Amino acid sequence: MSKIILCIAVLVLFVKPSMAEPNEQQPNYGFTASSNQDEIFLAKCMIYRSALEHSDMSTLETFVEPTLLESKPDAVRSLLMKTSKKFIKRISKDGYELKSMIIEPINNPNYATVGTLWDARAAKSSGNGACGYTKLANGTWRINPSTC
Repeated sequence: MSKIILCIAVLVLFVKPSMAEPNEQQPNYGFTASSNQDEIFLAKCMIYRSALEHSDMSTLETFVEPTLLESKPDAVRSLLMKTSKKFIKRISKDGYELKSMIIEPINNPNYATVGTLWDARAAKSSGNGACGYTKLANGTWRINPSTC
């Protein structure tokens, strides 16, 4: 677990600020990006994964469309909790180690993906995942909440 935190801390130190505005000043739902290769996607993926790992519902809710959260709060919270439990189960494997997080090149400018590679040595397994993003009609972005 400490290796994951160390890896995330190192990544945060080397992530270039978004060309739009600093990541910490941007909302988690409806943020701006200069392109589908903007470094903000990496930063938002790290925030989302950390919130999933700690079942931080208040942070996870910030990734959801506000009107949806307002109209169906119980359903949204239930989905977020299930997603968090599934994520925790995956990263709880003995020897789980996040190997890399990269912004994947995608030709369609309306989508972005941060690919993740992980290894669980004790379980003799490895895998990959992704934080997927969709561009909204107003030009801002949202994470696809079941990813990562």
